[in-house]
Amino acid sequence: MAESETQHAMTLRAAEYVLGTLDAEDARAFERELANDAGARAELAYWEHRLGALGLALAPVQPPASVWQRIAAAMDADAPPHANVASGDFGRRGRRSGTGFWRGLAVAASVAAIVMAALLFGSSRQPEESPAPSGEPAYASVIYDEPTGMSWLVTAEAGSHEMSVVAMGDYPVPEGKTLRIWFKPEQGEPVLLGKLPHAGGKYKMTLSDTVAQAMDQPARLMVSMEDATREDTNTPAGELMWTSPIARHTG
Repeated sequence: MAESETQHAMTLRAAEYVLGTLDAEDARAFERELANDAGARAELAYWEHRLGALGLALAPVQPPASVWQRIAAAMDADAPPHANVASGDFGRRGRRSGTGFWRGLAVAASVAAIVMAALLFGSSRQPEESPAPSGEPAYASVIYDEPTGMSWLVTAEAGSHEMSVVAMGDYPVPEGKTLRIWFKPEQGEPVLLGKLPHAGGKYKMTLSDTVAQAMDQPARLMVSMEDATREDTNTPAGELMWTSPIARHTG
């Protein structure tokens, strides 16, 4: 593994450890790493300082046993019939869950992911007393698909007409369909931003004057699954897949 990739992996482990999102085995492994690696200890101190300054306190959330049963069933062809593992059904059920538990989990995951996105992609670790570097994202949002674990990191700079989208993996889109991403101001109708890429990688999207000027106001990103041949794209007509708030940097 290249040195830069090794450093990036350590950065992610340290951040996830502080956020409490590492599983028990990975957390223990990172604690062993701390005992022998000064670099790991420095990363831990950095993230504790940054996240502590934000006042972030996310309590660990233990998913119900049924979640793990469904994951195991999806990987095991001999799983019991009651596991309900048909991929389409699983995805739809996951998106439509309305219990308080899933709402709480979604909020916690969104907050953690937004902080991770803003900090990982928004700073080159300048000293706290130095001014914010040019090019630091002022807006960040994370689109997250609970059933598959797929996520997109979306950032934009203040006053910019360009939005950065990082697809963290591949998301299966049915033939003849496409994902479209929309900007939805708190007061106003959705505005189409374009097609949301569903193959892993980094992408750029152009923002209209209207959207660029409205980014400073409370808004969300929406993603719908649309017919690829649909010509009228003024409003979403297909299934609403995900929504995610846009976090604004105020410091």
